[in-house]
Amino acid sequence: MFGVNADPATTADAGGELLGVDKEIYLGTMLQNASNSKFRLPEKVKPSEFFEKIDPTPGEPGFNEVIKMPEYPKGSLFMQNGLMAASPGYKVAEQINGMSAYQNTLAPPPYQPTDDSEVLKHGAAIFNKAGCVDCHSGRYFTNHDVIAQRKIGTQPSRAQASKGFAKLFVPPQTYPPNVSVPLPPDPPVIPVPTDITPKEDIELAYAQSDPLGGFKVPNLIGLYLSAPYLHDGGVAASSEALKPDKKGFKVANPDQLGIAGTLLQNIQPDPSASLRVLVDRNLRKPVVAANRANSDLQRVNVDGSGHNYWVDKQAGFSVKDQTDLIQFLLSIDDDPEVLLDR
Repeated sequence: MFGVNADPATTADAGGELLGVDKEIYLGTMLQNASNSKFRLPEKVKPSEFFEKIDPTPGEPGFNEVIKMPEYPKGSLFMQNGLMAASPGYKVAEQINGMSAYQNTLAPPPYQPTDDSEVLKHGAAIFNKAGCVDCHSGRYFTNHDVIAQRKIGTQPSRAQASKGFAKLFVPPQTYPPNVSVPLPPDPPVIPVPTDITPKEDIELAYAQSDPLGGFKVPNLIGLYLSAPYLHDGGVAASSEALKPDKKGFKVANPDQLGIAGTLLQNIQPDPSASLRVLVDRNLRKPVVAANRANSDLQRVNVDGSGHNYWVDKQAGFSVKDQTDLIQFLLSIDDDPEVLLDR
């Protein structure tokens, strides 16, 4: 499905109702400056007619190989834009199910940031004491809830990204898994159950019950591989950005904070330093400031703000508490040495 969403041409048919943009204007805007000259719209040519000539998958929406779901051009909770990625010669959902099965076998390599198991146990205790476990609970360190943006306080733009789609949602349907692609005339249709997810989470995720929307609690497995942090990726620091002092840690290199000071400078964010600025309010402030000072990051809504759940001196934790918590967080792989009681 994400492959379909990565093809903006698939939204052309719904552009009028979804975005208030005529199909021709939508396609023309997308194609007029295409990086590949083959797909670049010539002057005085109707965009839809040009698209039909250069479309590698004629007869289907967009460039990708897709099939229209029964509700197309409307979408549903099952397929947000009413399209399923599917190639001729396969059964309906065969490729998606196969890819999902493969992804379920993936796990980060084992990682041990320290040989001292007491450090990890103490870090896990701080994880509990600080209340992290209230959301990041269970075997995969997530309760799978959707948290309101108003509560989490992070950069809000992405929480509202699918709001327009949800207004057009209809009850989801699909085709039986024994139906081949391309679809035969009048293929059988079956309903897709949606009661496996609480209604309140669905409404919040699509910014229906709250105009600011919400974010799903992510799991914490493989944090040592996934810096920078938060849903906008704004929480980042290099390995040289911080240094310890008598009171804890301080900024040693302000030019290597945030995305502005790391990835935009071809510097890889350091997981340990990035986690420290995530949980320490005094270190986070300059990170957010660095991101907000960069106009390119502001255009793409990256600042690293919010998620104000602190494990620092002001919250009653020592430097050792903070450091051991970070060691514990880095140790969470697919088979964590330390599991929580909750």
